[in-house]
Amino acid sequence: MNIEHVDNVFFKSNLQQLLAQIYIDNKNEASKNDDINILNLLAFPVTSKSLFRDDVWDYTADVEIAKTMGRNRLIIDFSAYESIPKSIVAELKIAILYISIIPKRSQNRRGKSGRTLSMQSITPMVKSWLDFMNYFYNKAGEEYGSAFCREKYSSLIDITYQDYKIFSVGYQKAESTVSHIEQVFEWFSHDRIVNALYSQRPFLPKIEHLSITQVEKKEDNREKIIPDEIFDKVVTISSCLISDFLHKMGLPIKDKIAEKKLDLFRNDLPPSVMDISDSYIEYYIGVRLYRKNTDINLVKKNIDMTLTGDVGAADLCSPEERTEGILNYTRLVHNAAMYIVAQFTGMRPSEFVEIRVDKPLTSSFDIPCICSTVHKHRSTSRRLFDDLWVAIPAVEDAMAALAVLTRIRNNPFIYSKSETLKFNQEPKTLSTSGICEVIKNYFYEILANDELKSIDFFPYMMRHTLAYQMYKVELGLPFISHQLKHFGNLVQSVGAASNKGFSSDTMCYGDIGDMLSGIKAEKNNLRHQAEVHLVKEMYDPNGTFAGVNAEAHKKRLRKLFEGYQAAGYSNDEVFEAMAQQGMAVINVGTGMCYGGRVEEFDQSLPCIGSLRCNPNRCHQAVITKAHIPKWREVYEQNMKVVSLGESETNYRQAVEAANEAKGVLEYLGVFK
Repeated sequence: MNIEHVDNVFFKSNLQQLLAQIYIDNKNEASKNDDINILNLLAFPVTSKSLFRDDVWDYTADVEIAKTMGRNRLIIDFSAYESIPKSIVAELKIAILYISIIPKRSQNRRGKSGRTLSMQSITPMVKSWLDFMNYFYNKAGEEYGSAFCREKYSSLIDITYQDYKIFSVGYQKAESTVSHIEQVFEWFSHDRIVNALYSQRPFLPKIEHLSITQVEKKEDNREKIIPDEIFDKVVTISSCLISDFLHKMGLPIKDKIAEKKLDLFRNDLPPSVMDISDSYIEYYIGVRLYRKNTDINLVKKNIDMTLTGDVGAADLCSPEERTEGILNYTRLVHNAAMYIVAQFTGMRPSEFVEIRVDKPLTSSFDIPCICSTVHKHRSTSRRLFDDLWVAIPAVEDAMAALAVLTRIRNNPFIYSKSETLKFNQEPKTLSTSGICEVIKNYFYEILANDELKSIDFFPYMMRHTLAYQMYKVELGLPFISHQLKHFGNLVQSVGAASNKGFSSDTMCYGDIGDMLSGIKAEKNNLRHQAEVHLVKEMYDPNGTFAGVNAEAHKKRLRKLFEGYQAAGYSNDEVFEAMAQQGMAVINVGTGMCYGGRVEEFDQSLPCIGSLRCNPNRCHQAVITKAHIPKWREVYEQNMKVVSLGESETNYRQAVEAANEAKGVLEYLGVFK
């Protein structure tokens, strides 16, 4: 469908008369030619399922939608809004057709994109507008009577500012809904739509013109991330469960850290789990398959008989109570593996539910990756992102475990019903709505009650937690954006402290982690938490500092904090304010330049940039605990080069850089 096609169907100049003939009983004046035009308009196909005249426009067969969205989102039932005149509905229908093919940059919108609005964006706007107009006509009907209203306000051009003001009183909706209403009114200001429908531009109200009560969105005060202590515990237990399972199955373990912890972990396992072996698990797979498939020969083809032996039908008729222990164990490992995959890929629920074990891990630049499908913004971000997610060793192990465990269910989807399928059944994944309950139930099995109370879990919590953990290890923008499949506005600042007290490099590319994980600019976002953490390390009056100015820095801070405390503020409140406002200190990664003094280049040092900013070289520099890891990293990385011998190209520079870092660490009393 294109604009010229729509223009030709709607006949431009005589469309107003045609609409009147369709919805008002004055057809006696219509010519035969007009009748033909009316039939053409009514029979105009708007979707593969719906014509222009239909009361229901159904886009479900034409638009691909994320599994997290209901199909009803793509269905507009105009008949549900009984108070609105059909002539107004017709005007809206025409506006919808135009707006779905007019580029955004031509829609009097702020966006400059050449793309059109998607139908999954258009339909909720339309429903919000219809709901408001239905309220408007109900109110007007109470004043004038329904029949009179339909005649008085048969077109948007008949409605005045005063009408909107009077008949919107008492309408209450959320801010997002009100915004949708205003956007649809904006559609009717587009030149093509005005020319097609009206002899002059109608009055189109803004929010301030309406007597609408906007209901503020309830603030979500839930913690966005899993606390570090609980995160470490859940990851450790999950990884060890997976490693234990792979060990039992005789499969290689990629996560060496989890493998090292296995001996300690096994002491906490019940004896019934300790006795489970690969042959027992393979036998259990056979039992589950035979319960749903009575063809014993077919079952035998799907199990490893080198582990089970030549089993017969009688061998696989084990009562359920005898296999309850292995059922609970395999289900626990399955849930642990699903959690690890979800946690360390950062997938959206719609992406996670499509992971299959029969799609093996692939390799991209020698890095193992999981395959799934990016649905969100697919048309706009397809060039930026592929359908691959980096798989760290823990995720590789989880997928290896799931490759075995999914055989119990005879279903290649890692997220599926726990029941076993027949061999001729089509495998299906579950809806995204159940992910939250699965992970919650898993947490109930491995965490203590007091730990559970500290988490109000929701599916995107794992995604936010991954972004937060990537902050902490300072992964770069390319990796973060690729893993989360979300590209934000790189120049947006979050909070008043952005680019004042902290460099964007040190703060992990500023607010990008928040934007990528989907967190908006708010007090408790990840960027703000990281800023407060850094402020505490830099400006804590009881902290550890090094450098000529260190003592003066501490005295100044103590005096400052004494004043704040006298005014009734706690230290934490002061740290919050500092994070929001920033301080007159330039963070240079390995130290702080106190006062912004610029020194001449020192020929005795190699060209290693910010390493010059340390109290051994510059009396303006102040080193805090926040900088210690960076200096350790500088020392360790350069010592690796030194260990390769003098033949290395950068040997001399590495020696000098390592000595520089060593001197700073000794100054701080932390050199080991």
